[in-house]
Amino acid sequence: AGAFTEGTFYPAFAQDLKRANKSIVILSPFMTGPGVARWVDALRAAVERGVQVRVVTRPAKEFGGGGTAEVAELVRGLRKIGVVVDLRARMHEKIACVDDRILWHGSLNILSHRDTSESMLRLEIPTACLLLSTFLSPPAQGRADGAPGFDIAGNPECPICGGPTVWNNGRYGIWFKCEDPNCEGTIKSSRGGARSSGGRRTGGGRRGGANPEVSPCPEPGCGGVLRKRKGRYGPFLGCSNYPKCRHTERME
Repeated sequence: AGAFTEGTFYPAFAQDLKRANKSIVILSPFMTGPGVARWVDALRAAVERGVQVRVVTRPAKEFGGGGTAEVAELVRGLRKIGVVVDLRARMHEKIACVDDRILWHGSLNILSHRDTSESMLRLEIPTACLLLSTFLSPPAQGRADGAPGFDIAGNPECPICGGPTVWNNGRYGIWFKCEDPNCEGTIKSSRGGARSSGGRRTGGGRRGGANPEVSPCPEPGCGGVLRKRKGRYGPFLGCSNYPKCRHTERME
């Protein structure tokens, strides 16, 4: 435990990554090529020894300084080596948690820092990781064993195409939108279930039956009903109040 500057943080955090044997979670609102390159070997080594590694960052379009193509390539590169990357709109937390017991919290963007003065606190307090994981994880999501945890809960899969989604905060709370701009899949955190870091979906989001239109739209204050529609990825249920309400659910 202790306080670290931008100069002393790097060797200390590198040692934590090297010793990790269970999980690594990094929340960094911005990423750059040099910033990711600084840690990619350590993250790859962790994945190869069975550690679950997760990065939470902003969508590429929210990066003010870098090009969206470069950021998207960094995300693809991390996913290619086995890192789970969850996109979260407008996030600004700078946090890391190692093995659910070591918490780093402060002002330094771990995946983009360059030459600014920063400070980071290192706490070896499992309850601190637990409290922050509960605060930062969406409702109705958590670890596969039912307990809250930093290393498992992540964005749910798109209910239409099964791809990754982006965390958003709206007037009705937390919701998720498909990363693919050509897919209209959206999902509420309370209805979407959760998936493990390996990508397994553990919740609902699909409906079957002969008459799915009897179900009202679950969005608060909407008042619409779900109707069968056909998209580029097959049939799905969409709200009758579209485009005002964009709630969708995948069909069996």
